[in-house]
Amino acid sequence: MNIATLKRFHKAWADKDMQELAACMTDNVVYSASVGANLGETWRGKRDVLAGIEKMIAHDDAIAQIGDLHITGNYIFTTWVYRAKTTGETTAKGCDIFRFKDGLIAHKDAYRKVTL
Repeated sequence: MNIATLKRFHKAWADKDMQELAACMTDNVVYSASVGANLGETWRGKRDVLAGIEKMIAHDDAIAQIGDLHITGNYIFTTWVYRAKTTGETTAKGCDIFRFKDGLIAHKDAYRKVTL
């Protein structure tokens, strides 16, 4: 169930579908971001997390490609690469740590390395 939710979440992010992103998260979700005006900013609650994701989507002009995926209990660890839409060059790489509760994302913690 957690993997299916994560796949829905990644597709919704790529599609910028805020309603579907919301459906993948618990009401009291916590998201510690890796980009934005305040690097490492943490948002709490679905409404604030969605507002933060909207800021991130506006900030990142790139396409995310998901890499490795590892599962341990209710945790899923993923790697990713961001590639510039215009050139295809890698602009950043990182990993996310997801914790799930009842098949929904309860916590997302993101780490990024900028490669510019």
